[in-house]
Amino acid sequence: MAPREHRQQRKAHRDRNWLLDQVERICGLAGVPVVCTHALRGSFASLGAEMGELPQMIAAQMGLASPTVTLAHYAKRDAVASGQTQRALQVLNGGRR
Repeated sequence: MAPREHRQQRKAHRDRNWLLDQVERICGLAGVPVVCTHALRGSFASLGAEMGELPQMIAAQMGLASPTVTLAHYAKRDAVASGQTQRALQVLNGGRR
């Protein structure tokens, strides 16, 4: 079987738990606690917000249609507040918006 055919065959057999299985495997190899994919999305959103990224950009990167969903369900409030403060200080100090 050619490599490409083999990859396509493997894809066809993936079930809905494939990603979680891979995350569990990698966390086990790394010796860190297992996290669910929802937690990874929350971490991504919170870190982006904390770095001052606009909610619209975070939502787009996560494949969400609305920044409201990002703020309500994924990003932690204190991370959003910290990011907003960072952006405001940057503007006040003559930086870009």
